[in-house]
Amino acid sequence: MMVLGSCRGLIILILYFLNALVWIPVVSLLGLLKALVPLAFFQKWIAVAFSQVAYLWVDVNNVFHLLDKTRWAVELPADLEKNHSYFIIAKHQSWVDTLVIFKILNRKVPA
Repeated sequence: MMVLGSCRGLIILILYFLNALVWIPVVSLLGLLKALVPLAFFQKWIAVAFSQVAYLWVDVNNVFHLLDKTRWAVELPADLEKNHSYFIIAKHQSWVDTLVIFKILNRKVPA
């Protein structure tokens, strides 16, 4: 049973890596366009595009969580609003913390 869990973890890690390979060029291209085109309307469009890419990147990662048997107990304030900004401070214990934050806050707060 331990081997199955290890294989599942390795598969999820590979899927995260492949997902990053898809989205990193998109983010890089958007960043380059933002730097090269200083028009205000275009800058606003790029900001929206960055947010949508972030949401989609995390959405795809969240699909991979379906393969994971880990169960989390997370309590969020009930009054989180998507149209408010939040300052998130994390005392990272491992690289997994970032994925957990992305999973629990995706589409609940601004990207």
